[in-house]
Amino acid sequence: EHNLTSLTGKAKADVQMLLEIRESFQDDYDKGAEAVRRSAFARFTLSKEDRPEYDLIREDIGLLREEAKSSIKRIANLYCAKPLKEYVQEINQTYVEALTLYRLVMEFDQLYRRRKEKKGVIDFSDIEHYALDILSHEEAAAEYRKRFRYIFVDEYQDSNLVQESIIERIRRENNVFMVGDVKQSIYKFRLAEPEIFLNKYEAYKTGGNSWEVKLDLNKNFRSKEPIIELVNHVFGKVMNRRTAGMDYDLDAALYKGVSYKGPLEYPVELHLVDNRNLDDKDLDEEIREMKRAELEASVAATLIKKSKGLPYFDEKTGEERPLQNKDMVVLLRSTANVGEIYQDALEKEGIPAYMDLGDGYFDTIEVLVLLNLLKIIDNLKQDVPLLSILRSPIFGFTVDQLSIIRLQQKKGAYHSAFSSYAQSGTDESLQEHCKRTLDRIGVWRQKAKFLPISDFLWELILDSGYFHYVGALPGGTARQGNLRALVDKAVFYESGQAKGLFGFINYIEAMKKGKVSTAPAKLMGESDDVVRIMTVHKSKGLEFPMVLAGNLGRSFHRETGKQISLHKDLGLALKQVDRNQHTWRRTILQNVIDSRKNREDLAEEIRILYVSLTRPMDRLLLLGTVTDREKALRTAEMKRELGVTKGNCYLDFLLPAVVGHERIPREDHDRASAGMLERRQKEQKSRLQEEMSQGFAVQGEIAQEITRRFGWEYSFPEALHTKSKYSVSELVRGDPAPRLGLFTGQAPSTAAERGTLYHRVM
Repeated sequence: EHNLTSLTGKAKADVQMLLEIRESFQDDYDKGAEAVRRSAFARFTLSKEDRPEYDLIREDIGLLREEAKSSIKRIANLYCAKPLKEYVQEINQTYVEALTLYRLVMEFDQLYRRRKEKKGVIDFSDIEHYALDILSHEEAAAEYRKRFRYIFVDEYQDSNLVQESIIERIRRENNVFMVGDVKQSIYKFRLAEPEIFLNKYEAYKTGGNSWEVKLDLNKNFRSKEPIIELVNHVFGKVMNRRTAGMDYDLDAALYKGVSYKGPLEYPVELHLVDNRNLDDKDLDEEIREMKRAELEASVAATLIKKSKGLPYFDEKTGEERPLQNKDMVVLLRSTANVGEIYQDALEKEGIPAYMDLGDGYFDTIEVLVLLNLLKIIDNLKQDVPLLSILRSPIFGFTVDQLSIIRLQQKKGAYHSAFSSYAQSGTDESLQEHCKRTLDRIGVWRQKAKFLPISDFLWELILDSGYFHYVGALPGGTARQGNLRALVDKAVFYESGQAKGLFGFINYIEAMKKGKVSTAPAKLMGESDDVVRIMTVHKSKGLEFPMVLAGNLGRSFHRETGKQISLHKDLGLALKQVDRNQHTWRRTILQNVIDSRKNREDLAEEIRILYVSLTRPMDRLLLLGTVTDREKALRTAEMKRELGVTKGNCYLDFLLPAVVGHERIPREDHDRASAGMLERRQKEQKSRLQEEMSQGFAVQGEIAQEITRRFGWEYSFPEALHTKSKYSVSELVRGDPAPRLGLFTGQAPSTAAERGTLYHRVM
């Protein structure tokens, strides 16, 4: 390491790679060592004689030993299976393929650039790169250095290398002011480089020059004291140079900036949901995830319902106010697959909810459900879309019913199990439900063969009842507008030569993959009284009186098994392929790159958790699901004793810090408590249905008003069957449009009628 600066070219690159291999090895070694220490701690401090609960943790000890053994085995397989010389040979054998890929990318870049120049257009990222090219000329850079008196940079923690290079070209030594919080750098996927901030922060600590000044703005003017205390307590243990690239020291910690001190300082609450169910092991992963999310979402709905109306002190107005729906937000790491379930749970409890999807028209719930329905009509043998529409209001299956269907036929695809249950299910009513569902899909499939897609789509929206269902939800008019927009896309699709349902589905998928920006109809405004469901990324920069941080037990997403590994510092790594033996193997450079990216991804997840926990002003609820609560709590205690800061989900970081904390109350939930909520909802629904079937016992003015509303008839009933707009081809087919006395001798009385006649003749 000391002599690295004296090396040049390939020798320097090779040494850097070896140093990175050592770093990766150290990561895996640390994991194994921690597991060994935990195992030893459990074995030697909890003996049979001294601790009667030894039997309770014996299974945990076995798991810890297995974890230690697997970590050591992993180290051996990745780094010690052969001499280093052979590892290097494997990397060298991928050189030709890597060079070919490099040349292809460069050639594509040149062709693409020429095409853009010919059309006179540039990409968004071209703006930065062309600016940097211009500023590479000292004359141009000097001109701008003279022009700008001061340069102010906001959100500096999210800067990338190109932006930093531009600033460096136009700055003077003492005219740049940078503001940022590296703990909130959560845009690594957009090429943000928090390391730029960290390096600058460390350099300015020493104050090498009089104009290099570091100011820590660590007073928090948003949150009440219990929230600040939790944040400092958790991240003081979790954030360090190894896990997040920085230490959470006294300079990084938050200090209370609000003046309020009193009874409306609510403690942070931890809510743990126990998802233990022995029958789950035979279920599909999608159904298990649905059951888990549904259970947690029902608990979230109950907590939000209880919170509504609680008083809180508004620091901005200096007044005490009750919590309204719009004051509460549910924050999720990702809304994919779970956001809709949370929204359903809230609306079942009578709580209006809205999920903010930004420009994601194709990600709106109503469009997603309809697209999945189209996929199933085209081809039933698709399990994920099938499960989606079965759970939707169109067919109304519960997750428990989907589980029963799977448990009757545990092997094979789910669509096969569903079809089988429709023929020979053990539950008669559920079997009939399955049969009716397949019959309806069959009818729609037949119609799809003969009707134009736009006509079929409109008939499907109405026949399924989904159009009226979404119209009854908060923002219903806009949701219906999204469905109408999908019909418009079908009209546009058919305006060319394209035909058929399969082609239309592919057309929509191509629009989604191509990231075609399509904004959904605006569902909500700032003042609408709804509980918002959003991702942590969308919440950045916002604040809310109450935050429910949900789905904290969900495992982090890790990308593995890719053909190509890429890293900005370590470069490109390919699998080593032996075409003669028909085999491939991962090279040590791939392992190194993946190890580095895992470290960086983990640091990003810790920062995302920090952003999530610093959004609330008054009330913070932590909600997560575990498979075995007792075991999770024992593991958390052991981690706290050993100071372990590794994890695969947010609860792995939170539990060791907050379990047993005297100022953070914990409440446990399980399937039984969530089942009581579901039973209560069913009872309310059946009671309402019974009252509606028998007729309401109302008299007087209310009865007259009900009669007036339900007995009202539109004055022009024939207009209900007439479209407001007709195409020429529809008129040629003899569509029963209203005829205005054409060639009957009756003269048109208005300009509109005269225009209609001209159009009909032409």
